[in-house]
Amino acid sequence: MKGIFKILVCLALGAMTTSCFFTDEELLAVSPDTAMLCEPASETHYTVYCTGTKGSRLSTLAPYIYEDESKEESNVVDAYCVGDYLYMYENQHDAKFYTKDGINFLEETYKVSLFFDTYIVRYNFVVVLPEVCSPECKHYSPSFEFIDCVTKELGDEEMDGKLYFCTEATVTLRVHQGEEVFDFVKTVKLRQEYVDVTINIGINPGFEGENNTEI
Repeated sequence: MKGIFKILVCLALGAMTTSCFFTDEELLAVSPDTAMLCEPASETHYTVYCTGTKGSRLSTLAPYIYEDESKEESNVVDAYCVGDYLYMYENQHDAKFYTKDGINFLEETYKVSLFFDTYIVRYNFVVVLPEVCSPECKHYSPSFEFIDCVTKELGDEEMDGKLYFCTEATVTLRVHQGEEVFDFVKTVKLRQEYVDVTINIGINPGFEGENNTEI
C-alpha cells in the first residue's frame, strides 16, 4: 500500500525526483495476502513464486516432503504375532512459520501411523508450504497411501536377556505431493517373546466307575 501511495504521489508531481526512485526491495515487496504459485524445480525441491510490480518475480525454493530423522523411533517393535494391515492415521502438529527470500512459509510435522493387527509402524514427516497458496499450489499438500508390507522370518534372537522369535517387516508408504510421487520404505523388527507356560494336570476320580481328567 505504501508503494502504491508513493507511485500516486510521483504521478501527481509530474516528475521523478530523488524520492520517487524505487529500490529492488520495494519493487519486489509482497503483501501478506498475496497467493503464491508453485511449480516443480528438482527431485527434492519445488519453486514458490509470485509476480511483483513491473513484472518483477519473487521466488525461492521449498523442499518436498521429507522424513524427520531427529524423531526416528526404535526399529524394534513388540508383537505377539505378525498381523495384517488395518488402517492409517495422520496427525499434524508442531506447526511453525518462517520467512525465506521474502516469502512466508508454514512448516508442519506430520505423524503418520500404520496400524496392523498386533503392532504399529510410525513415520514422521516435515511438510513446507507457502502460508498463502493459490489454487494451483494447494495440491502440494501431501496425501498418503499404504502400498505394501513384506515380512521375512529371522528366527530366534536373544535381547536384554530374553529370547524372542523375530520377523522383519518392510513397509512401503507412498506420498503424493504436486506432480511428484515418493515411496518411503521402513524396515522394523517384530519380536515375539517366548513365554514359559506351566500346565498342571490333575486326576479327578469323579463318580464311582468313572475316570475324569482335568487339565
